[in-house]
Amino acid sequence: MPNPNFHRRRVAATMSSLFSALCLAAVLFAAADFRTVESRSGQFLIRCREPFSPPSLREDEKAAGLITLTPELAAVSAERVKENLLQLLGASDRWRGKIRLHFRPGKPNPDLFQVRSARFSNGWAYQVVISPKIRRQTWLRNCVALLLLEIGNRLAGERSVEIPFWLIDGIATELRHSALLDLSPSHAERLRLGAANPNFVFPNQLYQDALLSTRRWLAQNPPASAAELFFPEDQHLRGQKKQLFAHSAHLFLRRLLDLRAGKASLRQFLSALPTRLNWQQAFFPSFEPHFQKMLDVEKWWAVILSDFLTNPYSAPIDPQKFEVGSRPLKETLAQLDQLFSLPALVGRKRNQIAQRERFSLQQAIDQWDYADQKAALEPILHRLEILAIYAHPQLAPLFRDYQKTLRNYLFERDQAGLQPSAKRPLQIRRRPQHIAQKTQQKLNQLDAQRRKLSTSPTQTKEPQTSNSSKQTKTLPSQL
Repeated sequence: MPNPNFHRRRVAATMSSLFSALCLAAVLFAAADFRTVESRSGQFLIRCREPFSPPSLREDEKAAGLITLTPELAAVSAERVKENLLQLLGASDRWRGKIRLHFRPGKPNPDLFQVRSARFSNGWAYQVVISPKIRRQTWLRNCVALLLLEIGNRLAGERSVEIPFWLIDGIATELRHSALLDLSPSHAERLRLGAANPNFVFPNQLYQDALLSTRRWLAQNPPASAAELFFPEDQHLRGQKKQLFAHSAHLFLRRLLDLRAGKASLRQFLSALPTRLNWQQAFFPSFEPHFQKMLDVEKWWAVILSDFLTNPYSAPIDPQKFEVGSRPLKETLAQLDQLFSLPALVGRKRNQIAQRERFSLQQAIDQWDYADQKAALEPILHRLEILAIYAHPQLAPLFRDYQKTLRNYLFERDQAGLQPSAKRPLQIRRRPQHIAQKTQQKLNQLDAQRRKLSTSPTQTKEPQTSNSSKQTKTLPSQL
């Protein structure tokens, strides 16, 4: 009789061979349907289904900042982002985590950039899903975020590190305005023309000041505070405040890099992230020569903003060298001149485009609505407190008088119009006109003292005034 176990073993061996053949066929079929492109350093692997044809862009999509990516272009662009990032940090390329990018077929999503990270025995690996039609800023910012995450996770254990938003947005803005990151499909054609003609010039390869756009933006919009940079809310990362946060983070990053050993401190900060619960705990030990606590960062940032808005091309400020009372007398007076010159948009006729003009404190108190006055004077009081720390000692009484005058004005205006009550039957009703006149007289006296203290008076252009304040509509724009 035939052995039944022999037949079962023979059937099992046959099924196993058939299953292996099917798996091999599936692998060969998958390999035939997909194509993988490896970047120059080997860190990036871009996979796509064959045949692959990049989608075309309409004119409105180009105007909206959309680009098309091919596997080759994505590999080259990712490497160039990494090279510029490492150059900015002053670091060498010692990557450990492999990054695999996959193009999702179907309807393109210009904001698609999904990242999945996994921890293996030999380190971290990252899977990224993108769309071949993607927004330029989405591609650049997420590449920067992913590369910073890979740098921070090189020594990390089971928990991935936390990268601050100000670092991501600051570096992305720096690269967007300084490095050549032309991601359009026509770039290959331009390179071909450049190789054929030695005199061919790429206009966007010419050097440009990376802070130029940040200067223009912060001159028209109030910068983010240090607390907003360190602890941003959702409104700072989306919508109208997104660009404001990015430009503020750009200036914050540049001034950190300008500090003594700034690049080394930033590299130390990234390497210390795996050993801390959050990035704030790693920041202060890394920048210990400059900052010991959050108050030091806020004071330094306030002085940076005041100096940047007054003189955008001035040299960076070192917290250690910038001691109390170290600012020269003439420079401090120039700071006050700029601080007390308030910008506003003025429209004198109904159908006329509003023009940008500047107003003194007295003119603002006389012509502006009180809500606009308060919104402009409160930041001035805050900056006076910061500037007074580093001002020339001879100007200390003048700073105190300006602060006292403006504080009293705001307090009295807030109390203006109050009626006598049962608890205060003798309270006198205050009139805004009398409060404004008294404050203007005091400010005129302080301005006269300020002009006397100046050994070489600054020739400033007097703000234009309106003969009829009732027919003039002013819209203050806060710096």
